[in-house]
Amino acid sequence: MLDIRPLAILAQVINFAVLMLVLHYFLFKPIREILKKRQEKIDDGFKDIDDQKAAVEQMRIEYDTKLKNIQIELQEMKRDAIRESQIQKEEIIASARADAENIIEKNRIRIENDSLRVLDDLREHIVEISMKTVKKVIDKNMTRVDHVEFIDKIIREAEDLTWQKK
Repeated sequence: MLDIRPLAILAQVINFAVLMLVLHYFLFKPIREILKKRQEKIDDGFKDIDDQKAAVEQMRIEYDTKLKNIQIELQEMKRDAIRESQIQKEEIIASARADAENIIEKNRIRIENDSLRVLDDLREHIVEISMKTVKKVIDKNMTRVDHVEFIDKIIREAEDLTWQKK
C-alpha cells in the first residue's frame, strides 16, 4: 500500500529547496531585475511625459502672455496713430483756415485799394469834365450874375460830393 519512505521525502524536499534556490538565483532574480528595470523605464517615460506636458503648458502660458502683450501694444500703437492723425488733421485745418483768412484779407485790401483807385480815377475824370465845362462857360462870356450863380452851384455840388464820401 502506501509505502512512505521518510528519506525519500526528505531527499525530495531538499531537491525541491535546492531547485527553488537555483531557480531563485538564476531565474526569478534576473526576471525580477528585468521587470524592475522595465518598470523604471515606464515610470521614467511617464515622468518625461508629465515634464513635457508641464513644459508645453508653460510655453502655452508664455505664448498667451506674449500674445496679450502684443495685442495691448498693437492697441496702444493704434490709439497713438489715431491721436497723431487727429493732431495732424487739426493742424491742417488750422493752417487751411489761416491761409483762407490771409487770402480773404489780401483780397479785401486789394478790393479796397482798387475801390480807392477807381474813386481817384473818377474824381480826376470829374475834375477834367468840370474844367472843360468851366472853360466852355468862361469862353461864353458870362455876366457877373451868371458867374456868381455858377460858382455857388459848383460849391453846393462839391459839398454834396464831400458829404457822400463820408
